[in-house]
Amino acid sequence: MSRAPPTCPAGPPPEGPELSRDPSSEPGALLGTEGGQRRTRSSAQCSARPQRQAPWGVKKALLQMEAERSSLEQKAKESLQRALQERLQLQSTQRSLALAEQKCEEWKCQCEALKEDCSSLGARCQELESRLHMLQSKLQSS
Repeated sequence: MSRAPPTCPAGPPPEGPELSRDPSSEPGALLGTEGGQRRTRSSAQCSARPQRQAPWGVKKALLQMEAERSSLEQKAKESLQRALQERLQLQSTQRSLALAEQKCEEWKCQCEALKEDCSSLGARCQELESRLHMLQSKLQSS
């Protein structure tokens, strides 16, 4: 026994977005029946399928990606430039610090030498004062 093809309901066919949409591409679309059970397509299965875009949509996405890449490259260049300037500043500061530490050591050595000179001059001064007092005593006694 052969079946007759299904007939369309009375009235004009539907118009609008329903005609251009493929219902099997939507999440939860019916895939068929097996053993009296309905199977539906999950959202994960639908999103795993590559989405088709119009050529202008792909071009627009590529242009946006290119603009974002250029922006990120510019930001990276600016960050690298700042890092380089900070590194140069750090090196300059380190050289200045090393020079200041060297000068500090020189001044410490000079200070120690002057302290020793002062101490020996103080001892020599006391020796000369005591000799002067002896000579004055001799003069008064004669």
